[in-house]
Amino acid sequence: MAGTTNSIFSSSLPSSSGRLGSFFASLSEDWRYIRIILAALVLWYIGSQIVYIFVDTPTNSSAAKVEGFASKAILHILYFLFLLFLVRLYQFSRTLDRNDSIISALFKAYKADPYQPVRWCIFAVLAVVSFTAFISIFMSVKTAIPEMVPFYFDEAAYKIDRFLFLGHDPWQLLAPLFAYTKVISVIDFFYTAWAAFIAGTWFYCFTSRAMNITRRYQFCLAMILLWIVAGNVVATLLSSAGPVYYEYFTGDATAYAGLMSELARINEIAPLGAVEYHGVLLDMYENSSRRIGGISALPSIHCGSTLLLLITFWKSPLPRLLMIGFTAIIFIGSVLLAWHYAIDGLIVIPMAFACWFAAGWILRKLVPAKTES
Repeated sequence: MAGTTNSIFSSSLPSSSGRLGSFFASLSEDWRYIRIILAALVLWYIGSQIVYIFVDTPTNSSAAKVEGFASKAILHILYFLFLLFLVRLYQFSRTLDRNDSIISALFKAYKADPYQPVRWCIFAVLAVVSFTAFISIFMSVKTAIPEMVPFYFDEAAYKIDRFLFLGHDPWQLLAPLFAYTKVISVIDFFYTAWAAFIAGTWFYCFTSRAMNITRRYQFCLAMILLWIVAGNVVATLLSSAGPVYYEYFTGDATAYAGLMSELARINEIAPLGAVEYHGVLLDMYENSSRRIGGISALPSIHCGSTLLLLITFWKSPLPRLLMIGFTAIIFIGSVLLAWHYAIDGLIVIPMAFACWFAAGWILRKLVPAKTES
């Protein structure tokens, strides 16, 4: 969202002459990056299909739970995109003279570059298709993790947490927050809406020309690399379910009894999305016939992806400030809402930075420098 813009969808308007040429030039410029993103998704898809050669597909069904989960996720994404539209509209209004109205300014922008809405629609479709593929491929592998490597690392993760925090469980250090129901509700809201921030930013990177083009697609490629390396490969090697499922998979009912008791208590006062999804994902694990959902704790993709958001918007003061707060909420929520061990968030930090720099290196190697804006 950095930089001033002369329209909601573009930071600059082409001259009246050569509009068609400018239209195709802008398509070509972005396509040099998008083809790399699509190629990475294709390679990832091929890898996921190879995985399923050796893994049996579940045979039971839990369609109602899956559809409910998907509907809420889509609703959150729509909310975020609407918020993003309002922010872009505000940015656009800041560029206007006092006597100009937004409607008249938009009409003038359209007359100056009538191909702009077409260009935006093309990139919007590519964003939706690529992100849908991105999520589908990731989940198809994630659901197969316990089939390839049964959950075994939870007890080790529990001990590592206690070692790092000098004999204490990390959630206990944050336990004073449980005295404030509204604070937990806010943390739960943002943690649950995390997917909308990821999807919305992906959409923004495809459709907005306000940010440097390499940086926009560096986020997308870094996300793919992170979710492959951390979310699929490392998650399989260190197969674990997380604190919420600790008793279910280890038989130890005492380790996280206090944490689960606090969440149940607050859920009675103010229903938490996390508590609902705890049950939904377990039900999908036991009964789903679709490659959706999946249980996996280490490393935390929530924390890693949020860190990539922060890195992406770091050069823009206001988004940077907002993302710092959002990142803090996600890291705290990953522990307090029983999804993750503290080590899950800590171990993903260097992975996120490595994927960001690797994505930048790949794009610089594969895209000629003259195409950067």
